[in-house]
Amino acid sequence: MRNKLWPAWILVLIIYGQQELSVFKEERAQPIEITSTTTNEDSIESNDSSNYSEKLEDTTQKTTLLAVQKMKIDYRSHHQKLKLSYQVQNNEVKAKIQQNHEKSKGIRAQNKIEDLFQSTDFSAATADSLLKTLQTAYQLPDYTNYQIELTLQDGTQLEFENDD
Repeated sequence: MRNKLWPAWILVLIIYGQQELSVFKEERAQPIEITSTTTNEDSIESNDSSNYSEKLEDTTQKTTLLAVQKMKIDYRSHHQKLKLSYQVQNNEVKAKIQQNHEKSKGIRAQNKIEDLFQSTDFSAATADSLLKTLQTAYQLPDYTNYQIELTLQDGTQLEFENDD
């Protein structure tokens, strides 16, 4: 009697295995639920895709608005000194340049460096790019020392310096 039931058990296992496999395939086909937290501490749930895309756009807009609020640069080479201060007040850029103890308006530098301030991930590479831009704008020799202090609109303070 066992010999006669053996093929039936195999058939039951095959059918059960196919059903389990199809359930497994269906589960894998379901979208993965993602929950994320944005910088403004709103949670995003991917079950409502229209809500997700709207909140994602809002976050992107806030990120692009997050830029440099204040900046001070002390740039020194062997024979030249350059101090630059940059501040955003009421969506207006105010830049002051002091080169070799002479004050001047920072219009040349302001136009050249404004694009760099749209980046929220201000890093040593961006600082180097900023210094190269200032070198070009003011025909400065290579720096020996520099110090950059930044305050982002969200209050984050960054400092980059090189003392040789």
